[in-house]
Amino acid sequence: MNNPINGELLVIQEMLITPATATQWLSSNHQNRPLRKSVVSAYASDMTAGKWQQNGETIKRSIDGKLLDGQHRLHAIARSGCAVKMLVIDGLPEDSFHTIDTGMRRSNAQLVGLAGHNNASAQASIARWVVLMETSQSKQMGKGAATAQQVFEALERHPLITHFAQRHTHKGIRAFIPGAAISVLVLAAEKHGQALADDFLTSFKSGEGLKKGDPVYELRERLIANSSRVAKLTTATIVAITIKAVRAYAAQRTLGTLRWTPNEDWPTL
Repeated sequence: MNNPINGELLVIQEMLITPATATQWLSSNHQNRPLRKSVVSAYASDMTAGKWQQNGETIKRSIDGKLLDGQHRLHAIARSGCAVKMLVIDGLPEDSFHTIDTGMRRSNAQLVGLAGHNNASAQASIARWVVLMETSQSKQMGKGAATAQQVFEALERHPLITHFAQRHTHKGIRAFIPGAAISVLVLAAEKHGQALADDFLTSFKSGEGLKKGDPVYELRERLIANSSRVAKLTTATIVAITIKAVRAYAAQRTLGTLRWTPNEDWPTL
């Protein structure tokens, strides 16, 4: 399709972009924003799995062939080794670069809410961390990305996300545990039974009958102390120590000092 703009003709077409073409086009990428490797990884994962969806977003190139928009998608094509159909616009004025991506992008939480899910922010956060743990991206200390497609697939694969997102709204839980850490309870419920994960969260909320060495006590004390700290624990650290506490709880063993550092391997349930 050809559309006139400022006296020039835009060429708009759907193209099958190969890794070689993507690499060639990226060689003319001179002004784009810094590359987010986690986004490239998430896109490439969808492409490799055959789950990449065409949604109308375009690869944009200038009149003289410079890449104006689409570097993350092109890097993902090159990384995945897959040929992917993309809409491509050629012939844009080079100075149009400054107007690209200036609109408000929908977050995963907004997309989850638009799909009719309650507690959308919590569900999107929990689902993202489920994806990170399932794909070992959690080793990136929470910097890994999850596409909207991956988030919605996680919600479908793990229906207990809805249950634990609802529980996360309770006073005494939400104040201390981020939604990301609730992902641990979802996976623990699937591995050890929902009753165990629910009991863990109920005990955390009430604090009744807990004593030093109890996994719930150690996590609860650590997160309550964190709530009043100026330098907060990272979300990745909170998720990691939650995994350690839940794993000990499932094994019915006590804990000493509950901690995790980025120098350690990522804990598993």
